[in-house]
Amino acid sequence: MDIQVYQLFLLFCAAGHASTTQYKVHGGRACNPHSQPWQASMLDRKGTHMCGAVLIGHQWALTAAHCLKSYRISHGRSITLLLGKHRVRSAEPESEQYVRVDQHIRHPDYDPETLDHDFALLRLARPARLSLHIKPVMLPHCPGREGQTCTVSGWGLSKDGYPDELQCLQVPILPRNVCQKSYGSMFSSSMMCAGYLEGKQDACKGDSGGPLVCDGKLQGIVSWGEGCSEKDKPGIYAKVLGAMSWIKKIMEEPSREDNIDHSGSRPKPDVTYPHITASLKKCLEQTKHFSHRCFIHFGARRMKSRHFHKHRFGTALTLA
Repeated sequence: MDIQVYQLFLLFCAAGHASTTQYKVHGGRACNPHSQPWQASMLDRKGTHMCGAVLIGHQWALTAAHCLKSYRISHGRSITLLLGKHRVRSAEPESEQYVRVDQHIRHPDYDPETLDHDFALLRLARPARLSLHIKPVMLPHCPGREGQTCTVSGWGLSKDGYPDELQCLQVPILPRNVCQKSYGSMFSSSMMCAGYLEGKQDACKGDSGGPLVCDGKLQGIVSWGEGCSEKDKPGIYAKVLGAMSWIKKIMEEPSREDNIDHSGSRPKPDVTYPHITASLKKCLEQTKHFSHRCFIHFGARRMKSRHFHKHRFGTALTLA
């Protein structure tokens, strides 16, 4: 990039950070209730908090790719996001929403050994109902500044165990040379670091996948670190700005439902859903030859294959 162009770019970015708004939080203490309306909790099948996530659109959330390792998942079906929470283990019916994830997409360059590009996008099965307690975070168009104070939040491990209330901590973005000195070759261009070299304050286990927000914009995703609050070992975050082209590409791609040919009243199954049709026909063959009763799960209902096909596509299914 031409030097003059680069200087203009930095000036533009600096102007974008002119806001001095800061959340009223104290290091490692409970957040003001619902002051982080984009914060989400990833739950396992038992409903236990496993990782953080951050809402970035009506139907999309972002988390750390390494969080998916903890789930025995197929197409994200065992993941549930809990939105609108302050107390993660307490009922909050006036604000909370449980939303199933129907698709997870790891960054194509994610490396589970080095944690490079530690991102995963989560597509919600239905759009979140936005409110004062549930809002997407703004995505960045410029890098965070060295020394800029940011807020990291989560329900991760603290000195007193796992908290019920969402915890907030203000941390400064550290210079890249400081991060490289702390972690050597493990620190890559897809990462940024923030925190205190003296230790004592940091994100920890259970905060992974959560947001690092600077002046209202998502700059980082909690990724990894050596221990928690260790001296000269600040927290490492996946750098969101470097993944923006991938994030936008995935979010802007039409869903499979958007690609359905609606020239008739129902989609054409053999063209749009060949894998579903093949499964249903296999089911029918088993019924015919082995008297095996085969059912398809459709939401909370269990339907015979013929009934499912007619319900979904408007036509009867035949083996011919």
